[in-house]
Amino acid sequence: TSKDNAKVYGTIKVEIKEAALTALSFNQTEIVLRKGDILNAYDHLSWTPVDYYPVDYYPSDLKFISSDIDVVSVDDDGDITAKKGGTATITVYPKSNAELKATVTIKVVENPVTALAFTQADYNLYKDLELSLSDKVLPTPADADIKNITFSSSDPDIADVYGNSVYGRAAGTA
Repeated sequence: TSKDNAKVYGTIKVEIKEAALTALSFNQTEIVLRKGDILNAYDHLSWTPVDYYPVDYYPSDLKFISSDIDVVSVDDDGDITAKKGGTATITVYPKSNAELKATVTIKVVENPVTALAFTQADYNLYKDLELSLSDKVLPTPADADIKNITFSSSDPDIADVYGNSVYGRAAGTA
């Protein structure tokens, strides 16, 4: 509009487009959450816009999908909610380009182990014999899920671990 004459004006059409991304990825391949945790996916995403957009560009047209909404849900803002124990995959892509996607595995633990102890401090085992360790573990909290515990030996030449059992290989302490 002219400052001299309000009846003199021109129009221009401006089309606003979302920036095109050239790369999109999660910073991790797997994230472990406890039941009830909420995590924002944007905090774990990296993206690269086309060259003419500013470095601090923040994509606003991303679509988030959970492979199992009973385990984890995800909303339009990227908030991931851990609902029950299990594993699900979160997929994210720009609404304008579904071919450019990123995925992350979310593992939800319902009652994670916070500490481990054994029913006794020392065990004696003879060479070529086996000792089951599963029933000797005392997790904290007491009802924690211990199915994902792995055992290892400080010296496999003396005491070797396979699964949930330790085998005596040679005299010594491990």
